Amino acid sequence: MRPLRIAAFVCAWAVLWGLTGCAGSSAPEGGGSSKTNESLESCSVMDASACLQPQPSFARDITPLLNRDCNTCHTPGSTLWPLVGYENVRDWAYLILSAVQQCTMPPADGGGAPLSTEDRALLVDWIACGANNN
Repeated sequence: MRPLRIAAFVCAWAVLWGLTGCAGSSAPEGGGSSKTNESLESCSVMDASACLQPQPSFARDITPLLNRDCNTCHTPGSTLWPLVGYENVRDWAYLILSAVQQCTMPPADGGGAPLSTEDRALLVDWIACGANNN
């Protein structure tokens, strides 16, 4: 029964991601922005089925990426789930994977730049390798 609740929660967050940006920003009017369209057009599917070597390190690779590109919005006390600390990030790993694969985070209307292909690949590889605290 628990996996069913998790799946429902994942779907709810996916819907919310499409409707909200960061810190009170709203979705652009008129069907989206050119930034949104450009980032989705350049978004390529990433394989999360294999753990590439060497494995990405949470401390060396993932934490700096999250601090730079995600934690301006995903902070304790915000309305978004925090990405501060290994446990928080690990608990949201599969939602992060979904957002990275769909290029929905960071949202184009939230003021952040889209993640680079390299940063997206780093997050996908870290999760594919088991989202280890290394």
